[in-house]
Amino acid sequence: LALLLVPSALAAHDLCWEFEEVNVPTDYGDEATGTSWWGVNNHDVFVGNYCVDEDCYVIGAAMYDARAGTFETFTPGEDYAEWRGINDRGQIGGNAWSYLEAIGYVGYTAVWEPDGEVTYLDNPDLGYPDGDYFGGNLNARGEVVGTFWDSDQGRYRGVIWTSAEEWTIYDGGEDDEHTYLLGISDDGDLTGLVIASDWSTNWDFVDKGAGPEFYEPPDSTAQTGWSLNNRGIVVGWQRLEGVQVPMIKDGDDYATFPIPGTENSSFCDIAENGTVAATGDGYSRGFLGWRVPCH
Repeated sequence: LALLLVPSALAAHDLCWEFEEVNVPTDYGDEATGTSWWGVNNHDVFVGNYCVDEDCYVIGAAMYDARAGTFETFTPGEDYAEWRGINDRGQIGGNAWSYLEAIGYVGYTAVWEPDGEVTYLDNPDLGYPDGDYFGGNLNARGEVVGTFWDSDQGRYRGVIWTSAEEWTIYDGGEDDEHTYLLGISDDGDLTGLVIASDWSTNWDFVDKGAGPEFYEPPDSTAQTGWSLNNRGIVVGWQRLEGVQVPMIKDGDDYATFPIPGTENSSFCDIAENGTVAATGDGYSRGFLGWRVPCH
């Protein structure tokens, strides 16, 4: 465990963590197995993905119950699977797909229930579960956010699923810009990003019901806010002097939290109790961030 003290900008918010590296054990080892933890709930259950084989040709979804110390993995017929979010009811949102050169993306975005039932979410572009779409961060009501390719408009657009066959399309930018929805709180607050039509730049935003509010942390040359909790705390990463470091946005305050011994790292989700799901060294090592008092 490594104790990381908060920078002064957020000291009054008492935000400090100890980090624990936890990777999915595999036949080829249990260190640096391509593990990334993308979601966490208030019961200290983490979800993410890992490399099924040593060369990482196949990527599987994973869950880790930190209180029980147990893992669960999921490897479908597709080449790539990831679990992106988990709520306190135990519902998991995520994706599984392959890319076939002659066809394009084949797969689905879905919600996995605690009893094992899987609900496949329709791609708004097609009207059924398949194609170029992805998501998985979800809230307590089971609403899922994600992104899909709108073939009529020739751009990516945000989507909020309220059920498998019901959704709302969300655009955060101009008519020719791409929108990615990445996180949703229980109140329906959103985090995401808008990307220029030529992919030259992007702008991060939070939407608390009055439209996107764009932000940029000081001294940052790029950033992504992956998720937010019910307190409105956004977690993600920002690039400082060419290095990607975990970032927190709390209101108008920002802070970075380099995970000791890693580079190109990110916070991916934050629970209501302050526990953080994280990844390090270019999404190859999984980290759990445990909230501790600041000293």
